Amino acid sequence: PQTIRKDLNDLCDQRLLTRIHGGALFPSGIENMEYEARRKIAADEKEAIGGAAQADDISETGLMMALRRWKTEAHFLIALADLSGEAETSVTVRRLSDLADACTSAAVDFLLLDAHRQGKLRLLKPADPARDSGD
Repeated sequence: PQTIRKDLNDLCDQRLLTRIHGGALFPSGIENMEYEARRKIAADEKEAIGGAAQADDISETGLMMALRRWKTEAHFLIALADLSGEAETSVTVRRLSDLADACTSAAVDFLLLDAHRQGKLRLLKPADPARDSGD
């Protein structure tokens, strides 16, 4: 029991859970989550989407096709969770927003890397194209 309590407290400290009497809940999408906590949500999926943009052999057409496929699958799963009552409206909106952020970031990363490879600009950190690219 003490280990579970400690684990719950750790997750609450990271703002990944909210303690209630007798248990814990995922935080409501209504309250603003800190960037680090939000960044951890669906991290593997976001990594896959972002990684596709940085693949050496990806073309613009290939990336757009991959993004459309991921968006279609994600929209279906998000809608299913919403319609089944598994997710509150605020959670559905947050999931859609996170998906849009991940897809937009992947497209921007691709464009920045493509321009870098063509010598049109020099990225400070090609492994993380968008970081400090506006300087």
